[in-house]
Amino acid sequence: MDLSLNNLLGLGAGLCVVAVGLFVLAARPNSFLHRFFFLLALADAASTLLFGLSYTVETPELAVYFRGVYWYFFLLFVALLGAFAVLFPRPFTRPHLTALALGLIAFASVALCVLYARRHDLFWSASLVNGRVAFAMEPWGNVSQILFAGATAFLGARMTLLVLREPSDSHRRQAAFVLGGMTLAYAPYAATITAQALLVDPRLYFLESRWDRVAAYWAFAAFCVSLVASGALLLRHARSDGAGERRFVLGCYGGVLALALAAAAFPSAEVAALLRSGALLAYPVLLGYAIA
Repeated sequence: MDLSLNNLLGLGAGLCVVAVGLFVLAARPNSFLHRFFFLLALADAASTLLFGLSYTVETPELAVYFRGVYWYFFLLFVALLGAFAVLFPRPFTRPHLTALALGLIAFASVALCVLYARRHDLFWSASLVNGRVAFAMEPWGNVSQILFAGATAFLGARMTLLVLREPSDSHRRQAAFVLGGMTLAYAPYAATITAQALLVDPRLYFLESRWDRVAAYWAFAAFCVSLVASGALLLRHARSDGAGERRFVLGCYGGVLALALAAAAFPSAEVAALLRSGALLAYPVLLGYAIA
């Protein structure tokens, strides 16, 4: 097995996410939102572990098996992340908008899972390079990455508005903890990729590559812009109530910025993966502490 530092960090992050999910569930086992977060944590942990195992094992057949199963959990995770953004810490004030959003998320996730079950090759491919399996992203795999960026951006936008406008102290605090923790976990993927693409050859990545790759890079860049806009709104907010929550979120944003700058300073896929794994490991620890 390839027990490199990056692989160990990824596997450790998956286990920590499970632990946080159990911690949240144990805190209020009868709460619907706590149960929902536990389900989200399980999907997140399973996809993280399976992704890491596909690089850790040295048997090609096992690596391909783990990568194939990973995609089911990843698609489930993206759907649950979008639904979580709709429902947490409270649903939309207009019930029909909540029902419409959840219906669209459910339809898109089921359609993608059915497509993936029938045509794995539209999402990813594998080849042997020096006896090890190398994986490549295919068009519908990049579409799924775009949906992940969109779900994360939607979560960030809604939580930002709740932190700024929510009259309930508990809801505002919950929104801040989720916004900061999940941003630190999921934003580094888009931030490090965008930073390295802009530094290495922006024309190649944003204009001259395959259509799905170009669309994915523009989606990652748009997500980074939404993060900057969120940070600017939080900085401009001068009210004293919620100042601690805003500092918490901005501190997490600062961590994402530091990772992006480090990725730009050392533009290699290995460094970017290591930085993302480190952030993913910090996320459950930070979120668990915030919840406690």
